[in-house]
Amino acid sequence: MKQIEDAFQEAVRPILEAKATSVSAEARPTIDRMYSLWYWRARYRDLESQEIDLKGIVGSNLSLEQEENLESNGYMFARANGKMPARQMNGVTLMIRTYRYADYLTNTISRWGVIRARAGEFIVPDMPWHGVLPLTPQLAFINSAPDGLFTEESVAEFNSAMRAGSENYFFARDFRCSPFSLP
Repeated sequence: MKQIEDAFQEAVRPILEAKATSVSAEARPTIDRMYSLWYWRARYRDLESQEIDLKGIVGSNLSLEQEENLESNGYMFARANGKMPARQMNGVTLMIRTYRYADYLTNTISRWGVIRARAGEFIVPDMPWHGVLPLTPQLAFINSAPDGLFTEESVAEFNSAMRAGSENYFFARDFRCSPFSLP
């Protein structure tokens, strides 16, 4: 997952540094994978505390730091009680789904449009469902959209839609700068 995140940072750097105004063909698969990773992570985030009983497997008595080191290097482990954190199996499933969904995006959306807010700032929802990938408070990718500028009114409509699709929360750099449409 870190490889996807690191590749994404490199792919969007020209846009963030204002050296490019649109998504290059080379960056497209990386953006598909990052959106897909965010999409699936949001759906798996509440599973972390569960454990799987490995029936007859005896694990090791590891410290939390040792467990974290193993996980960060791509290893799975069993605890001394014969159980493993479900997130390890979920992680495998998450990666399979991430790559499959990224392939689906590649084949079904035409492009990622670079959208800049002329005024106001975008909010970020907890649950991606909308084909929008926020980059900064004033910059986002929107699937199958042309590159362009959003007026403050468009930002307000966008934020209202993102808020409506959020399950538990949404956030912003500064809500005073993040307009919403009136009902």
